[in-house]
Amino acid sequence: MEFPSIIHIGGRTITISLVDNLERDHNCRGIWIGSENKINLERTLIKNVRGEILWHEIMEAVTEIYGLKLKHKQIYVTAVAIHQILEDNKELFNAG
Repeated sequence: MEFPSIIHIGGRTITISLVDNLERDHNCRGIWIGSENKINLERTLIKNVRGEILWHEIMEAVTEIYGLKLKHKQIYVTAVAIHQILEDNKELFNAG
C-alpha cells in the first residue's frame, strides 16, 4: 500500500511521516499525535504491516476528531478490515 504524506480528516490536514526508532523510543509501530495533526509510522515496517498500522492510526484520528467512543480493540479490528477490503478490492476506487 502506497500512502500520501498528507490526508484530510474532518477538516484537518494530517501529515504522515516515516520515522526511525519509534518502536524503540515509544514502544509502538505507529502513533497518532492529535495535538500536531500527525501520524508517525516506523520506517522499518514491511509494506503490508505498514498499511495496517497506517489504517489503525487513521482510525485513532477519526475516533478522536469525531468524538467516537471506540475501544482500542474496535479501532484495531476496523482498521485491519478496512485495509484488507481496500487491498483486495482495488476496483472500489473506480466504482462510480
